[in-house]
Amino acid sequence: MAVKRLSTVARRGYCTWPYNYCDVPLNQAYPCPVTKRVPPSPQNAQGSAMANGTKIVVQDNGQATSLVGIYVDAGCMYEPTEKHGVSDFVSKMFFRSNLQSSDFHMFKTFQHAGANYWSGSVGKKLIAAKVECRRDTVPEIMTRLTEGFFVPRYAPHEMKNVREILENNAVTRTHHQKNYAVDLFTKTAFAGSPLANDTECPAFNVDALSHEDLINWWSTYFTPDRVTLAGVNVTQEELMAAYEQSDWSTANTVSHPSHAGALPPSAPKTIDAYTGGETSQYFRRTEAFVRKQFYNDIYISYGKKAPGYTNLKDYAVNLVAAGSVGGNVGENFGQEGLALCYENVSVIGGLVRCQPGSGEAAAKTLAATVNAIGSLSGTALETAKKVAAVTFLHTVNTREGLLDFLALHAGSAGVGKTVPAVLEAISAVSDADLKALGKTMDSAPPTYTSFGDLQTVPSLRML
Repeated sequence: MAVKRLSTVARRGYCTWPYNYCDVPLNQAYPCPVTKRVPPSPQNAQGSAMANGTKIVVQDNGQATSLVGIYVDAGCMYEPTEKHGVSDFVSKMFFRSNLQSSDFHMFKTFQHAGANYWSGSVGKKLIAAKVECRRDTVPEIMTRLTEGFFVPRYAPHEMKNVREILENNAVTRTHHQKNYAVDLFTKTAFAGSPLANDTECPAFNVDALSHEDLINWWSTYFTPDRVTLAGVNVTQEELMAAYEQSDWSTANTVSHPSHAGALPPSAPKTIDAYTGGETSQYFRRTEAFVRKQFYNDIYISYGKKAPGYTNLKDYAVNLVAAGSVGGNVGENFGQEGLALCYENVSVIGGLVRCQPGSGEAAAKTLAATVNAIGSLSGTALETAKKVAAVTFLHTVNTREGLLDFLALHAGSAGVGKTVPAVLEAISAVSDADLKALGKTMDSAPPTYTSFGDLQTVPSLRML
C-alpha cells in the first residue's frame, strides 16, 4: 500500500503543503492555448494610464520574442532600518506559489510558453518581475504574472528556501568586486539617507523578517497607483487587454481585503540627503581565497553631487559628464564614468580599477578628471557626447535594458523619457551646461571610496 501511494505521489504533481488546486499529471502538458500572429513593424514607445493610476508603457520593435514586466514603486529606498531587506525578500517571492496557483502550475505555464522569468530591483526605487516569452503567449503569461503579484501566499517552506538564497547572496557580495565598490560608493555618498540602503537583504535581517513583515509591505505598497506595467515587442492594446482579462489584474485589487484599511506609505526621510565623505576597506582576495589565483586589484571611486534625472536636460548633462570621465587609461589602470542618477539627486564621477602599485596615480588622475568636468569644451566635449550616447545605447539596446528604462522613467500619464529624446538631448549639451554642472558639483563635498589592497592609495586629504 505504501509503495502504491509513493508511486502515485511521484507520478502526480503533489506537494506536502496543503494546496487546494487540481493536480496536473506530470506526463501531460499543462493546458495553455497558443494563437499564431505575425509581428507588426517597429513602433515608437507608447504609454497610457488607467483610471486607478496604473501606468502602461510599451515599445514594439516587431520582434517575435516579448519581454513583459510588472514594476512596483516599493524599492529599498522606502525601507526603515529595522525592516531593511524586506523589498528584496518580497521580490524573491514573486514566482513562488500564490493563493490561485502553485509554483508547479506557474512553472508549467512558463515552460509551455518557452518563457524565461526572473525578478529583482531596478535602482533603489522599483522592484519588478519580468518574463521573456513568445509574443503570442503574452495573455497566458500575464495571468500567472498578476497572480504572483496581487494574491501572494508567502508560504513558510518557500520563505525558508528564499532565506538560503539571501544568505548566500550576503556572503558572496564581495566576490563581485565592481558591484560591491559601486555599492560602497553609494552608501558613502548618501550616508544616513534611504538611498544608502542596499538593494540586497543584509545578513542580519535574513532570519529577522517574518511572514507578517512581507504581508504588511505588500499590503502597503502594492496599490494600483504605484504599479507600472511595461512591455517590449508587444503593443499597448495587447498588453492592456491581457492585463485586464487576467483574473487578478490591478482593476480587481482595489477592493481586495488585504488593501482595505492599509496604511498609506510612509514618506521616506529626505531622499536627497547627499553627504559625501570617504570610506576605505582593505581586502586582499589572495588571503581570502588561498587556493585560487585572484588578482589583488584596487577599486577607487570619486564623484560629486549633481541634479537628479527628473529633468531631461539635467539627465543628458549628467550622462555627458560621466562620459567625459570614462575612457582615460593610465599605464596600469583604466577608468570608467559613474552616473548614479535618482529623481532628486545624482552623483557623477568615475570608477578606476588598478594594480596595488598604481593606486596613487590612479586616484589622482580620476580626481583630476572629475574636477575638470566644468571646463570641458571643444573636441573633448564632442568626444564625451559620443561616449555618453554609445554608453546609453549599450544599456537600452537589450530587451531588459529598454524595459527597465521605460518603467523607471515612466510619467504619470505613461511614457516619460524615450530613447530618441535622450539621444537628442545628449547631442544638444553645450559647454555652458557643463560649466553650470561644475558649479553644482563644487558646491558639495566629494565622495571618495576605495576597496582592495590599499597600500598605495592616498587619502582624500592628500588628493
